[in-house]
Amino acid sequence: AKIWSLDWPNVLPIAHRHATELGVADRTALIAGDMFEVPLGGPYDVVLVTNVLHHFSPQRATTLLGRVADVLESDGRLVVVGFVTRDGPPPKDPASHLFSVLMLVWTSAGEAHTEAAYRQMFAAVGFDEPQVWRAPSLPLAVITAGKSPSSRTEPRA
Repeated sequence: AKIWSLDWPNVLPIAHRHATELGVADRTALIAGDMFEVPLGGPYDVVLVTNVLHHFSPQRATTLLGRVADVLESDGRLVVVGFVTRDGPPPKDPASHLFSVLMLVWTSAGEAHTEAAYRQMFAAVGFDEPQVWRAPSLPLAVITAGKSPSSRTEPRA
């Protein structure tokens, strides 16, 4: 497998160090810059978006997911890892809702998005109905989806 890692220039030396320690540096490429602006390369079989989308509004997160959809192979998979609030009331899911409050304080428009919001974001940019995987005692979720058949043509302009 080959890995492309995108992050800010000051973070990538740490990623390179980890890749070296794990013996995969020769299979790792580093992309420095803003994920909303730099060319993402591709096409990729799998794109991981980890602990990022809660920093942004649903609209901005959808923009990023659209960029990801454009660089995925037609049969590629998107994997999102992050804090996800359940679609029920806060007392049923306190950790995710408290994290969402932190994002509202620390960012200009971030929040821990609900499963329903992720479904809307994924659909808006041409992904299939996502699958949501949760660890019983953690507020994190893993959400996976492939491109829907109708979106498996040319990338959006």
